[in-house]
Amino acid sequence: MARIQGIRSERKEKQQQERMMSLTVTEIMTGSTFFFQKATDETKDLMENMMADLQSRGWDHKPVYSPEKKGEWVVAKFSVDNNWYRAEVLKIVQKDDGPTEYELRYVDYGNTEVVTSKAIRSLDADLGQAKVHAQAKRGKLAYIRAPALDDEYGEDAAAFFKELVWGKTLLANIQYVEGDGNDAVYHISLGDDQTKTNINGALVMEGLARVESRRQTKIVTAEFYQVLQKEEAKARTSRLCIWQYGAIPDSDEDRQWANMLK
Repeated sequence: MARIQGIRSERKEKQQQERMMSLTVTEIMTGSTFFFQKATDETKDLMENMMADLQSRGWDHKPVYSPEKKGEWVVAKFSVDNNWYRAEVLKIVQKDDGPTEYELRYVDYGNTEVVTSKAIRSLDADLGQAKVHAQAKRGKLAYIRAPALDDEYGEDAAAFFKELVWGKTLLANIQYVEGDGNDAVYHISLGDDQTKTNINGALVMEGLARVESRRQTKIVTAEFYQVLQKEEAKARTSRLCIWQYGAIPDSDEDRQWANMLK
């Protein structure tokens, strides 16, 4: 019996270790949704080598390219730094009074931008998704939901989230993964080991996020979920931020969630 218990304990510890990883946040969508890269030497080396390779290929002198369908991968010049990055076409907007516009997501960082074909080139096959997967992965703070950016306190929640995470290597406990491939969403308990801050809990404590109901999430760590509920009760009693009126109308729920990961 003791041997069986020991095996079970070792198995549980191994499963917990497999759910842990270090990451860096590369793009913030809302106060509870984001993109991240794994903080490993392998990812760092891959990104450094790929970026050096991308900038060396002389895209400025190659023909402009007009993508014809959503989901296509291209290479595009990012307007902020004029460097070239791999990107996915999210939307094509035909305009009567001007050039066609393309909404792109830079697949290795998660940020988006609207450009014309002048900033787009056809991506070389050896840099496509069949060869090198997107390095930016979708993340969500497990069990909580911050307001959408265009809702009251939405920008405050995103700004506070950025203050907590930006430029840091963070420790993530993966509660569960929803979906697969490039569309997979990692539901994460995120922590700053330097300040001993749990990011999920900090947003709830400040009244900048609410705890999802049991029907809206998959509870893997019941103890953590219960702690979040207790912190939400305190924030609600104190009428902090989103709880200023004591409750959030249920009719806002679906619209908020739809805006989170679009």
